[in-house]
Amino acid sequence: RIGGEMLIVSDKRILSDISISGLLDRRYRTMQMNILSQNGLPVVFPMLEQALDAAVSFDSISLSYNNHGYYNDTLKLTLTYDLYNFRFFHRKISSTPMVVSKFTSKVDLSLTPEIFQVDSSTAISVNSISFHPYLKKEKMDLPGFNLEKFIKTGRLEVKILPTNWDASTFFSDLPEGVFTIIRGIKAKGRLHYSLNFEMDPEKPDSLIFVSSFKPEEFRVITYGSLNFKKLDSSFLYETFDKYDSLVSFRVGPENPDFVPLENISAVLVTSVLTSEDGSFMYHRGFNEESFRKAIADNIINWRFVRGGSTITMQFVKNIFLNRNKDIARKIQEAMIVWLLENHRLCSKERMLEIYLNVIEWGPGIYGISQASEFYFKKKPSELNLQESIFLAAIIPKPRYYYTY
Repeated sequence: RIGGEMLIVSDKRILSDISISGLLDRRYRTMQMNILSQNGLPVVFPMLEQALDAAVSFDSISLSYNNHGYYNDTLKLTLTYDLYNFRFFHRKISSTPMVVSKFTSKVDLSLTPEIFQVDSSTAISVNSISFHPYLKKEKMDLPGFNLEKFIKTGRLEVKILPTNWDASTFFSDLPEGVFTIIRGIKAKGRLHYSLNFEMDPEKPDSLIFVSSFKPEEFRVITYGSLNFKKLDSSFLYETFDKYDSLVSFRVGPENPDFVPLENISAVLVTSVLTSEDGSFMYHRGFNEESFRKAIADNIINWRFVRGGSTITMQFVKNIFLNRNKDIARKIQEAMIVWLLENHRLCSKERMLEIYLNVIEWGPGIYGISQASEFYFKKKPSELNLQESIFLAAIIPKPRYYYTY
């Protein structure tokens, strides 16, 4: 038994005075431990931060470990923990620290020499948002762990079992600090979600990706800081150029470079849709087949060679979000796309009009008016097929096209 042991931990930024208590029972192969801050400052473990390349802290944690032994050559383990005021920062997760008031989990693990499995009985809660994940990874080789080897060898399954959330608390219970835009949404009703991802690296074309997010008697009371109404009229658009300098201009008739959709060559519109999102006029913001193929191609080449973003996703990224390429931004992007498309907050034609007037077509070249003038000394209505194909090809990597 460990009772009230005191420990001082420092990472040169913060000094943690913590109390550790618990129980280790070798006979029943169980362990319980409580770690609590004693000086009102967050608990930090520098070695953990170095291992994860992340900033990690919390006010208190209660954890337990239970070794259930072997069943048919499979080791069964259960890990549980309750974290309070959990803070986590990793640049690939978000550009700002994530804060969760209460983070709890009961993880049931099954281990064999070649298979690592998180059983579906596992339960995770982020504040009041609970779900049951399932993960199975074959051909595990933990010694000398290598990410590329982990991804490219052995079948991987990731699932979130069908679950439902109360919409009145869902948005406000998302982690603080990282979902700043959508946390202000207030709604009523229910939200149902499930995920199925299956991948065999040796057969990438057989990859399965199905994500379902469905509402039930769902109604938005307020969109918070999300200003969808601006899409109905002229608004100020702001972005940053390749030198991180702010660029801003009006999207509307006050701007001489603004071009209404009906004044843009139909050939150009068709070329952009064909290149970027052939089913844009028909889908509801997402194209799972395109996303599935993008994942498969990126795995085959072990580098980013193809994106799965729809025009709606690009539109949301440009109009509502920052440029940070992290997981938190992608989640917010997906949620805003879902709201925009499923609640018909903006017509497809208006989205396409704004999109063609704000996207970059080369360094310092914004909108189809500037692009058609710069490359061809023409108005957007005068572009022919060859010129339209050329301009459509610029969109994925506009900063590779330099001015002369």
